[in-house]
Amino acid sequence: MWKWSLLALGLGLLFAVLAWSGLRRRSSWRDGEKLWGQVMGVSVTPAWNGADSMDGDRSPARVTLRLSLEGREVSLQKDFPKVLAAPALGQRVQVLYRRSTGEWALWKDVRSWWVLWAILAAVAVAVFLLLLLGGRTVAAQLSDYTVDHPNPAGSGLALLVGFGAGATGAALAWGLFLPVLRDAFRPLAWVARSLLGQWEPRQAKFVGWVQESDGDGGVRSYPLFSLGQGQDFFPAVTRQKHFAPGDILTVYKSPKGRFSLEPEPLDYLLIPIALVPVFFVGLFVLCLLVTAAFLLGTGATGLAASL
Repeated sequence: MWKWSLLALGLGLLFAVLAWSGLRRRSSWRDGEKLWGQVMGVSVTPAWNGADSMDGDRSPARVTLRLSLEGREVSLQKDFPKVLAAPALGQRVQVLYRRSTGEWALWKDVRSWWVLWAILAAVAVAVFLLLLLGGRTVAAQLSDYTVDHPNPAGSGLALLVGFGAGATGAALAWGLFLPVLRDAFRPLAWVARSLLGQWEPRQAKFVGWVQESDGDGGVRSYPLFSLGQGQDFFPAVTRQKHFAPGDILTVYKSPKGRFSLEPEPLDYLLIPIALVPVFFVGLFVLCLLVTAAFLLGTGATGLAASL
């Protein structure tokens, strides 16, 4: 039981550090007002790697944000050291605004999950104390546990594992499955919006490729376009296309202010291939959620019956 006790203690300390770090980050903007704004301009200063590519980590961007404060429009600017960390042109973003200094920060950069980390830290420390003070009793109950004859230790473990599986499944569904599903059907969504007359055609100039490391020794490239007058943007693309700096292309603006390129015929043919990861990711997420529901239900009923 000692190794499990030390593992629980280590996890408790890790979660406590994450909770403290998140709380400090959030407290630094305690006097900030949470508001919605729209990005009206993005001006990129390229750090060129070659004739048509720039380093995304060394290319800063100046963002112009428009806020509505008590019936009046306020225009603010902020410099981002990395262009890919800046919000997109036309995007509506939630920000924290400090009236005393005029500073603002993206809510997603300040938001912390310190409450969740604190709860996990408390649970881990409680498990540590339980194993430390009653390890033999817990081990005996775990070995004797069955669904038909539940006990507190086995039911509690089922609840913990079920909570972990459910949280993991929900996070994967939101952070991985939905983006993969959206990318797979992006060409069809473009056609649907076109039929509804929601696209506004605009002329834009291709500036170059913004590159960032993919973490495996390779690079990811994003096409950067400009409408002029400090309005640079990354259109949504489904695959690598061939552009040359200075090319003038027609891009399409959505009612929400985001820009997209018209899909090519090959994009539609690749939809079945794009659905393969959707199927496997969706199946994995479904298995996690079903397992979580079963374990949470079993743990809850078992704990109620054994107390």
